[in-house]
Amino acid sequence: AVVSTQSGHYGRDERQIISIVRPKQYAVTPQDLHLLMNYVQTGSTRGHGEKWAPCCLPDFNDGGYLYIHDSYISETTNVSLVLITNEREQHITMIECKQRIVDQMVAQKTMEKLEAVLVSPFVCSDTKIPHLHHFIYKSRSSQQLVSPEYTAPYNSDEDRRLLHAKYCQVHDKLHHSDHKISIYYDIDARESVVGYLMSNSEIYCTFSPFVTRPVALNNIDKLLKWIRREENRFFILGSGVY
Repeated sequence: AVVSTQSGHYGRDERQIISIVRPKQYAVTPQDLHLLMNYVQTGSTRGHGEKWAPCCLPDFNDGGYLYIHDSYISETTNVSLVLITNEREQHITMIECKQRIVDQMVAQKTMEKLEAVLVSPFVCSDTKIPHLHHFIYKSRSSQQLVSPEYTAPYNSDEDRRLLHAKYCQVHDKLHHSDHKISIYYDIDARESVVGYLMSNSEIYCTFSPFVTRPVALNNIDKLLKWIRREENRFFILGSGVY
Protein backbone atom coordinates (compact mmCIF):
# COMPACT_ATOMS: atom_id res chain seq x y z
CA ALA A 1 0.00 0.00 0.00
CA VAL A 2 1.13 3.55 -0.72
CA VAL A 3 -0.20 5.90 1.97
CA SER A 4 -0.09 9.68 2.39
CA THR A 5 0.17 10.65 6.07
CA GLN A 6 -1.13 14.09 6.97
CA SER A 7 -2.65 15.35 10.21
CA GLY A 8 -6.17 16.74 9.98
CA HIS A 9 -8.49 19.03 11.87
CA TYR A 10 -11.12 17.87 14.38
CA GLY A 11 -13.31 15.16 12.92
CA ARG A 12 -11.39 14.98 9.66
CA ASP A 13 -8.82 12.41 8.62
CA GLU A 14 -6.54 13.68 5.87
CA ARG A 15 -4.57 10.46 5.48
CA GLN A 16 -5.13 8.83 2.13
CA ILE A 17 -4.41 5.48 0.56
CA ILE A 18 -3.02 6.15 -2.90
CA SER A 19 -2.74 2.58 -4.17
CA ILE A 20 -3.00 -1.03 -3.00
CA VAL A 21 -1.42 -4.10 -4.62
CA ARG A 22 -2.28 -7.50 -3.15
CA PRO A 23 -2.26 -11.22 -3.93
CA LYS A 24 -5.35 -12.23 -5.88
CA GLN A 25 -6.53 -14.67 -3.21
CA TYR A 26 -6.44 -12.12 -0.38
CA ALA A 27 -8.34 -8.92 0.33
CA VAL A 28 -7.99 -6.29 3.04
CA THR A 29 -11.16 -5.03 4.68
CA PRO A 30 -11.75 -1.31 5.38
CA GLN A 31 -11.44 -2.05 9.13
CA ASP A 32 -8.00 -3.59 8.67
CA LEU A 33 -6.96 -0.74 6.36
CA HIS A 34 -7.94 1.73 9.07
CA LEU A 35 -5.75 -0.11 11.59
CA LEU A 36 -2.93 -0.14 9.05
CA MET A 37 -3.21 3.62 8.52
CA ASN A 38 -3.18 4.22 12.27
CA TYR A 39 -0.03 2.12 12.45
CA VAL A 40 1.61 4.18 9.70
CA GLN A 41 0.63 7.46 11.33
CA THR A 42 1.88 6.49 14.79
CA GLY A 43 5.55 7.14 15.26
CA SER A 44 6.29 7.83 11.59
CA THR A 45 9.74 9.25 10.88
CA ARG A 46 10.68 11.12 7.76
CA GLY A 47 13.67 10.60 5.53
CA HIS A 48 15.51 7.33 6.04
CA GLY A 49 13.51 6.31 9.10
CA GLU A 50 11.64 3.04 8.91
CA LYS A 51 9.56 0.75 11.06
CA TRP A 52 9.57 -3.04 11.17
CA ALA A 53 7.12 -4.55 13.62
CA PRO A 54 4.36 -7.12 14.03
CA CYS A 55 0.79 -5.98 13.51
CA CYS A 56 -2.48 -7.86 13.88
CA LEU A 57 -5.13 -7.27 11.20
CA PRO A 58 -8.04 -9.09 12.86
CA ASP A 59 -10.33 -9.39 9.84
CA PHE A 60 -7.50 -11.04 7.92
CA ASN A 61 -6.34 -13.26 10.80
CA ASP A 62 -7.27 -12.59 14.40
CA GLY A 63 -5.07 -15.43 15.64
CA GLY A 64 -1.67 -14.23 14.50
CA TYR A 65 0.56 -11.40 13.34
CA LEU A 66 1.76 -10.02 10.06
CA TYR A 67 5.04 -8.12 9.79
CA ILE A 68 5.04 -4.62 8.37
CA HIS A 69 7.84 -2.63 6.83
CA ASP A 70 6.89 1.07 6.71
CA SER A 71 9.10 3.84 5.35
CA TYR A 72 8.84 7.11 3.48
CA ILE A 73 9.73 6.78 -0.18
CA SER A 74 12.00 9.85 -0.06
CA GLU A 75 13.24 12.55 2.31
CA THR A 76 11.03 15.22 0.76
CA THR A 77 7.62 13.56 0.73
CA ASN A 78 4.96 12.54 3.24
CA VAL A 79 4.12 9.42 1.22
CA SER A 80 4.89 6.04 2.79
CA LEU A 81 5.41 2.65 1.21
CA VAL A 82 4.02 -0.15 3.36
CA LEU A 83 5.07 -3.74 2.69
CA ILE A 84 3.47 -6.67 4.53
CA THR A 85 4.68 -10.23 4.97
CA ASN A 86 3.77 -13.19 7.15
CA GLU A 87 7.42 -14.11 7.73
CA ARG A 88 9.25 -12.53 10.67
CA GLU A 89 12.72 -13.09 9.17
CA GLN A 90 12.01 -11.07 6.01
CA HIS A 91 13.17 -7.65 7.28
CA ILE A 92 16.20 -7.41 4.98
CA THR A 93 14.16 -8.74 2.07
CA MET A 94 11.55 -6.03 2.62
CA ILE A 95 14.25 -3.32 2.65
CA GLU A 96 15.59 -4.61 -0.65
CA CYS A 97 12.08 -4.89 -2.09
CA LYS A 98 11.30 -1.31 -1.10
CA GLN A 99 14.47 -0.06 -2.81
CA ARG A 100 13.63 -1.92 -6.02
CA ILE A 101 10.16 -0.38 -6.06
CA VAL A 102 11.51 3.13 -5.44
CA ASP A 103 14.16 2.67 -8.14
CA GLN A 104 11.45 1.69 -10.64
CA MET A 105 9.34 4.69 -9.64
CA VAL A 106 12.30 7.01 -10.22
CA ALA A 107 13.08 5.39 -13.58
CA GLN A 108 9.44 5.69 -14.68
CA LYS A 109 9.23 9.30 -13.42
CA THR A 110 6.25 8.47 -11.19
CA MET A 111 7.66 9.95 -7.98
CA GLU A 112 6.60 13.47 -8.95
CA LYS A 113 3.08 12.30 -9.78
CA LEU A 114 2.29 10.82 -6.36
CA GLU A 115 1.34 14.11 -4.68
CA ALA A 116 -0.78 15.00 -7.72
CA VAL A 117 -3.02 11.95 -7.31
CA LEU A 118 -3.96 12.84 -3.76
CA VAL A 119 -7.55 13.99 -3.47
CA SER A 120 -7.56 17.75 -3.07
CA PRO A 121 -9.76 19.10 -0.28
CA PHE A 122 -13.09 20.46 -1.44
CA VAL A 123 -15.80 22.59 0.12
CA CYS A 124 -19.58 22.50 -0.13
CA SER A 125 -19.69 25.37 -2.60
CA ASP A 126 -17.87 23.13 -5.11
CA THR A 127 -21.02 21.00 -5.34
CA LYS A 128 -23.16 23.98 -6.43
CA ILE A 129 -25.88 22.77 -4.05
CA PRO A 130 -27.62 25.80 -2.47
CA HIS A 131 -27.83 26.18 1.33
CA LEU A 132 -25.63 23.11 1.91
CA HIS A 133 -23.39 23.55 4.96
CA HIS A 134 -21.78 20.11 5.27
CA PHE A 135 -22.33 16.42 4.54
CA ILE A 136 -20.95 12.94 5.19
CA TYR A 137 -21.50 10.30 2.52
CA LYS A 138 -20.80 6.62 3.16
CA SER A 139 -20.55 3.99 0.47
CA ARG A 140 -21.85 0.93 2.26
CA SER A 141 -20.51 -1.41 -0.42
CA SER A 142 -16.90 -0.18 -0.07
CA GLN A 143 -17.22 1.03 3.56
CA GLN A 144 -15.58 4.34 2.60
CA LEU A 145 -16.55 7.90 3.53
CA VAL A 146 -16.25 11.31 1.93
CA SER A 147 -16.99 14.76 3.36
CA PRO A 148 -16.00 18.35 2.51
CA GLU A 149 -13.71 20.70 4.37
CA TYR A 150 -15.38 22.62 7.18
CA THR A 151 -16.55 26.13 6.37
CA ALA A 152 -18.83 28.60 8.15
CA PRO A 153 -20.77 28.13 10.37
CA TYR A 154 -18.42 25.34 11.59
CA ASN A 155 -15.31 27.41 12.22
CA SER A 156 -14.34 26.15 15.66
CA ASP A 157 -13.68 22.71 17.14
CA GLU A 158 -16.73 23.16 19.35
CA ASP A 159 -18.92 23.91 16.32
CA ARG A 160 -17.66 20.73 14.69
CA ARG A 161 -18.12 18.67 17.83
CA LEU A 162 -21.75 19.76 18.02
CA LEU A 163 -22.26 18.97 14.35
CA HIS A 164 -20.90 15.46 14.75
CA ALA A 165 -23.04 14.94 17.85
CA LYS A 166 -26.08 15.84 15.72
CA TYR A 167 -24.97 13.43 13.00
CA CYS A 168 -24.69 10.71 15.64
CA GLN A 169 -28.22 11.42 16.83
CA VAL A 170 -29.63 11.20 13.31
CA HIS A 171 -27.61 8.06 12.60
CA ASP A 172 -29.01 6.47 15.77
CA LYS A 173 -32.58 7.33 14.73
CA LEU A 174 -32.10 5.69 11.34
CA HIS A 175 -30.31 2.56 12.50
CA HIS A 176 -31.86 1.87 15.90
CA SER A 177 -35.46 3.03 15.58
CA ASP A 178 -38.28 0.66 16.55
CA HIS A 179 -39.78 1.42 13.14
CA LYS A 180 -37.82 0.93 9.92
CA ILE A 181 -37.24 4.35 8.38
CA SER A 182 -35.01 5.51 5.53
CA ILE A 183 -35.22 9.30 5.99
CA TYR A 184 -34.92 11.30 9.17
CA TYR A 185 -35.25 15.09 9.25
CA ASP A 186 -34.16 17.15 12.27
CA ILE A 187 -34.35 20.93 12.50
CA ASP A 188 -33.49 23.47 15.17
CA ALA A 189 -32.55 27.15 15.26
CA ARG A 190 -28.99 26.38 14.13
CA GLU A 191 -29.42 23.98 11.22
CA SER A 192 -31.51 21.29 9.58
CA VAL A 193 -29.97 17.84 9.33
CA VAL A 194 -31.24 15.08 7.06
CA GLY A 195 -30.19 11.44 7.15
CA TYR A 196 -31.03 9.23 4.19
CA LEU A 197 -30.46 5.45 4.02
CA MET A 198 -30.24 3.77 0.62
CA SER A 199 -29.54 0.18 -0.37
CA ASN A 200 -25.82 0.72 -1.03
CA SER A 201 -25.06 4.05 0.66
CA GLU A 202 -26.14 6.55 3.29
CA ILE A 203 -25.78 10.30 3.54
CA TYR A 204 -26.08 12.91 6.29
CA CYS A 205 -26.53 16.51 5.16
CA THR A 206 -26.69 19.81 7.00
CA PHE A 207 -28.56 22.78 5.56
CA SER A 208 -29.63 26.20 6.66
CA PRO A 209 -32.50 25.99 9.20
CA PHE A 210 -34.70 27.86 6.73
CA VAL A 211 -34.57 25.07 4.15
CA THR A 212 -37.81 23.09 4.01
CA ARG A 213 -37.89 19.31 3.95
CA PRO A 214 -38.93 19.05 0.24
CA VAL A 215 -36.15 21.44 -0.79
CA ALA A 216 -33.61 19.57 1.35
CA LEU A 217 -34.56 16.22 -0.21
CA ASN A 218 -34.37 17.69 -3.71
CA ASN A 219 -30.92 19.08 -2.94
CA ILE A 220 -29.80 15.71 -1.57
CA ASP A 221 -30.83 14.09 -4.84
CA LYS A 222 -28.65 16.60 -6.72
CA LEU A 223 -25.78 16.01 -4.30
CA LEU A 224 -25.94 12.23 -4.76
CA LYS A 225 -25.67 12.67 -8.52
CA TRP A 226 -22.63 14.92 -8.03
CA ILE A 227 -20.94 12.38 -5.72
CA ARG A 228 -21.55 9.55 -8.18
CA ARG A 229 -19.92 11.57 -10.94
CA GLU A 230 -16.87 12.03 -8.69
CA GLU A 231 -16.70 8.55 -7.13
CA ASN A 232 -13.52 7.54 -8.95
CA ARG A 233 -11.87 10.58 -7.38
CA PHE A 234 -13.17 9.99 -3.85
CA PHE A 235 -13.09 6.20 -3.44
CA ILE A 236 -10.75 3.28 -4.04
CA LEU A 237 -13.00 1.07 -6.14
CA GLY A 238 -10.43 -1.60 -6.87
CA SER A 239 -6.84 -2.67 -6.20
CA GLY A 240 -4.02 -4.14 -8.20
CA VAL A 241 -3.61 -7.91 -7.90
CA TYR A 242 -0.89 -10.38 -8.77
